[in-house]
Amino acid sequence: MKKTFLCLMSIWLLFNINAAWASDGTHVHIAVLFIDKGALNESFPAELVGDDIEGALKGKAELMTFAHSANILNGDVLNIQNDTLRFNDAKEMEDYGINCSLSMSVASGSWTTAGLCKVFLSGKDKQVTHIIPSVSFKKSLVWYKLFEDKANHIIAYSMKESGENL
Repeated sequence: MKKTFLCLMSIWLLFNINAAWASDGTHVHIAVLFIDKGALNESFPAELVGDDIEGALKGKAELMTFAHSANILNGDVLNIQNDTLRFNDAKEMEDYGINCSLSMSVASGSWTTAGLCKVFLSGKDKQVTHIIPSVSFKKSLVWYKLFEDKANHIIAYSMKESGENL
């Protein structure tokens, strides 16, 4: 009897754990890219259709960091970091990278995000903060520009998609 109970409990746990991992949800992707020097005079669109942001910006920008958050709920805050610490020639610590916090609003089927991104600039001993006003995700599989900083060669986009959680 005890073995039967344990076997049934194991099957139940396995089923429920798999159901949680394979349930449908809406995901958010965030891509932060370096703008290529040759593309600094280019115009970057507010929207890019399709899920291949690297292909859409080929020859104009290179991926710095990419984040994927699954099953977004109203009020979620996404934190994205990519940071390189190094010593400069004067043996001082420098910081180069990005730190973003984005708040998600998904109430009533309307998707928006807002927040801020701090860009740390190596060798320039400074940081630039980009305030991201409310950006609306009107459609799935469309990248929406969060901010563009041509002076420091950084651009960020985000998109949503629906499907299975990974």
